[in-house]
Amino acid sequence: MRFVEHTLAAVHDHGWAHHNQRLIVLGNLSLLAGASAPGKTCVRPTPATLRDGSYPLSTRLILYANDAAAGTSEVRRAAAR
Repeated sequence: MRFVEHTLAAVHDHGWAHHNQRLIVLGNLSLLAGASAPGKTCVRPTPATLRDGSYPLSTRLILYANDAAAGTSEVRRAAAR
């Protein structure tokens, strides 16, 4: 919570905070608190919403493997997820 306090103090004292602070700290806090844009519902970051793509910050993982690694069990397990 120290990061949240520091970010809010920066916005209060200086009128701004670094974009990483605003996006990461305050953005994640807003998501965890269930905040959403007017007229939209909040999508919680769960394994299901990450998998089905409904969580807005999720993306598909593209896995590249060379011929030697492509046949390994580790790569097959990762590709099957």
